[in-house]
Amino acid sequence: MLNYYYCLNIVTIKYISYMEMFKKYNYFTSKRNSGQYICLKTIVSFIEDLGGNFLCLLNHKEYYKSPFRGGDTYNMEFSDIEVFSDIIENKSNLFRIDNILLDFSGMSSDEVKDHMDLLKPIGSKYTFFIMCDDVNNIRTDDQTLTYSIETSLSNDGSNQMVKSAYMLTNTSTKLAFELTNLFKQYKRSLIIDRVIKGK
Repeated sequence: MLNYYYCLNIVTIKYISYMEMFKKYNYFTSKRNSGQYICLKTIVSFIEDLGGNFLCLLNHKEYYKSPFRGGDTYNMEFSDIEVFSDIIENKSNLFRIDNILLDFSGMSSDEVKDHMDLLKPIGSKYTFFIMCDDVNNIRTDDQTLTYSIETSLSNDGSNQMVKSAYMLTNTSTKLAFELTNLFKQYKRSLIIDRVIKGK
């Protein structure tokens, strides 16, 4: 499988594999109203298209903003850490799940840490996509990545400006890429690979 993406930074084009793009723990932050929810929805939809299964745990404080509310992706709402713990401890909620999206928006760094500590017993089984307000206190390693999200605007040919692209920047390496083009490139490479192999 051609498992590589084109990623554009300021000076050169680099390659990044799918496994390098997302690790076991992936933290995402953005300025308010910078497309964080739609960006994560795009990531979830992409991985689901590849056969991945998600459980989205949605913070009650931000639930009304979530594009996952009422959607096809399996989601549950939590109002406090006790409810969060009950959801995690109920194994039926995790049946056939590969990935867990966690909406920690509006929480302090200490609250995020307390919730993440509850996930340690099951951490080896899943990939986590975590929305939070601040990633400065998150220590990155070979299992943890932190991204900032920005929404870029472009003209659609009329006089109106429209939201068109979501830029992800790795806060450690500063490597940035545009999400939609990245996924289009992957799917295009996947189709070419299948044609070459006659599948």
